[in-house]
Amino acid sequence: MDRARARDRQTGGEALGVRADITRQEDVERVMDETLGRFGRLDVLVNNAGRVDARQGGGDDARTVRELLELNFIALVRCTRAALPSAEA
Repeated sequence: MDRARARDRQTGGEALGVRADITRQEDVERVMDETLGRFGRLDVLVNNAGRVDARQGGGDDARTVRELLELNFIALVRCTRAALPSAEA
């Protein structure tokens, strides 16, 4: 994050790094609150989180599938829903 902030400053931009677990609703809300508090608006949302299970067999046990679904789909829906009110403003 520090390198991204430094690069943005060099080009006249500003970056905000927020550590969060987007599978947790309260973290998603905190990210949106900090972003809107710092910049006043949200111009773009890039849902760029996810992972694959590289274990043999694709990790087809129920727990792994549930975790992958939570991160790769539900968390992205959670972020999109959290961003919608700022898009309507």
